[in-house]
Formats: sequence, C-alpha cells, structure tokens
Amino acid sequence: MSAEELLAQGQTLREDGKLDEALELFQQATEAKPENAEAWFECAYTLRALERYQESLADFERAEAAGMDDVRFWLLKANVLRVLGRTEASLPDYERALALEPDFGFTWIQNGLALAEVGRYEESIAASTRSTELAPDESDAWYHHGEVLEAAGRYSEAVAAYERALQLEPDRIEVQEAKKDVPIQYAAEMEALNRAQEARPQDTRLWMGRGDFLAAIDRFQDALVAFDRVIALDPENALAWNQKGWALNMLGAYEEALPILEHGRALDASNPNLWGNTAFACNELGNYEEALAMSERALELDPEHVPALSNQGNALLNLERYEEALAIFDRVLALEPNAHRWGNKTVALMKLERYPEALDCLEQALALAPGDASSWYVKSIVLSELGRPQEAQEARARAEVLDA
Repeated sequence: MSAEELLAQGQTLREDGKLDEALELFQQATEAKPENAEAWFECAYTLRALERYQESLADFERAEAAGMDDVRFWLLKANVLRVLGRTEASLPDYERALALEPDFGFTWIQNGLALAEVGRYEESIAASTRSTELAPDESDAWYHHGEVLEAAGRYSEAVAAYERALQLEPDRIEVQEAKKDVPIQYAAEMEALNRAQEARPQDTRLWMGRGDFLAAIDRFQDALVAFDRVIALDPENALAWNQKGWALNMLGAYEEALPILEHGRALDASNPNLWGNTAFACNELGNYEEALAMSERALELDPEHVPALSNQGNALLNLERYEEALAIFDRVLALEPNAHRWGNKTVALMKLERYPEALDCLEQALALAPGDASSWYVKSIVLSELGRPQEAQEARARAEVLDA
C-alpha cells in the first residue's frame, strides 16, 4: 500500500477507537514515505491520544522538520510540551499558531494559560483578554480569563470574569466551583504583592514572598509558579528548591519532589528542612528506611526540628518499631502539640495494645480538634477494644455525621 492508503486506513481505525492498530499503519506510512509530514503528524497525534507523550513530541518534531505548519499542529505540539512540564518551550508554538490565525480565540486562551503557568502574568492577562474581545459572548473565554486572573492573584477581577461566564451559561458546574474557590478574602494582600512586583518584577525576595503566602493559603499550585520564578532568576537559591519540593509534597507529587530536594541539598546540605522534606516524601512513598535516614540527618542539624521528628516517628511506626516511635512522638508533643500529633501517638499505643492510654491521647486530640471525623472513628475502635460497645457506637455515629 502507498503512504496515502496507509494514512487513510489508519484514520478510519482511529475513528473506530483502534488506536494501536492505527498507529502501526501510520508508522508504516512514515517508513514508506519519510518526508511525508502528515504521516509523522498522525503518529504524533495518535501517540498523544495513547498518552505516550515523549514519543508523541519526537514525532511532532519530525513532522515539523518535514514542513508541517498549521494552527492545529502547533496547538497540539504545544499541548504535549505542557503535559511534559515544558511550558516555557510551548510558548513559541502558540506564537506560530497566532501568526497563522491571529483571530482564533482558542489559541489566545491557551497561550494565556501557558503564560500564567510560568509566571508571566501581565502577558497572560493580555492574551486571555484578547480571547474575550474576540468572543465576548462565549462562556469559555470568560471562564479561562477568570483562571488566568486568579493565577495572577487578581481575585476580584477573577470573580467578575467567572460571573460573566455564568451569565452566559448559568449551569456550568466547573465555573460555579471555580468562583466558589477563589480566596477573595485575600484579595487585598495579593493586590499589594502585585503592585510591588510590577515595580520590581525581577526581585527574587518578592517572588519568594508570593510563593510562601500562596502556600500559606493552600494555593500550592500557584505557589509552585512563584518558586519556579525564583529558581529561574537565581538557580543557586537552595531555599527556593526546598520550597518547591515542599509544595510538591503538599500536592502529593512525591516522586517529583525527590530530585528537586536532592538538588537543594547539593546546594546547601546544612538546611534541615531539605532533609526533613525529603524524609516526608520517602515516608509517603513507602521508603521507610530512607525516610529514617533523612530524618536523622535533619536532626543532626537541628535536634528539635519538629517536622523531622514527626517523620522519624512515622518511619519507625511503619517499620513496626513501636516503642521507639512512641518515644519520638512524646518528644514531638513536648515541643509542639497538635491534634494530628496526638493521633500519631494514639496509633503507636494501639499497635502496642495499650488501649487505655490510646483513649487518653484521643481525648487530647479531640479537645484540640473536636470536629475531626477520623479521630472519632479511631475512638470508636479503641472503645470497642476496651469492651465499651455502646460508647463505641456513639463515637462511630458522631464520626459519620462529621464525615457526611
């Protein structure tokens, strides 16, 4: 079969959802006619659908080398770059798409979102504003404009954009949720930060302050953008590497956090936070021996480093070294007691079948956080072990109410 026939059959298979069979035909087409840009594009497009992004990018680049140059191509290639975490590299592709079709609102939206992902907020707002000018009656344009404004910390304007999107499509759940999640109560603080950064856009201290503030209000994804900007401006800033690793931990991206924290430790091995955050990631990944070693290194630098002590205790707990874990949790509680830490001690006591003491710990935890459903669930288990079924049932009922 000719390359053209292979492409036609592959497209039919792909439309039928037979992606692997389609890919095989597209790859045969590239072998039959290596200079055919469309064949490489079809391979890249199908690999993207199969979530084989690195291979997809390689074939997009081959299609580009063969002369592929249309809006759809540049948008899809840019999308793959962003999925691979190479947002900065995607920006020239959006520019190429806009050069071919400057009035295509979707490209302006995606360009705006990509610019926001790398902290180029003024440019991102200009791009998403252009999308609303091109499509003033499209809810999507206003929704994504709101996302860009929100990422830029312009919370009042973001709410207004979401409200405009909802005027056009009142039943859009994702827009309703986005509007609800805007931390509008921090609008004044973010506006002050924005004004300071407009005057000093390259000031790493301001970017670090922005990241720390956003992390403090649980906006970890936005905080990552700020920490990445610090690293771009000052690659030797170990504190920024630590903060990025910590934010990734808070987002559950533990595998991604480890090399970031390792790089930070190479820059500054004297910072106990870098060792402690590494220990946290190792614990979450089930690497308990490594977590223990990292915690101990942090504690050599600061014997009263509470997060490191907590990570050490959790590692010992998971290694079934319960008496040692219990001693560590007692040290933690002597330094900085909170409900979660009382809960850790409770688990150690339960493993040792010391249920009366475990119940005492739970009472301490619930005094600090009476609305914590998990503590009530655990209390029901402890009460059951103590032969107090009626109280256990009441504790479980309370937990279910709180968890509803």
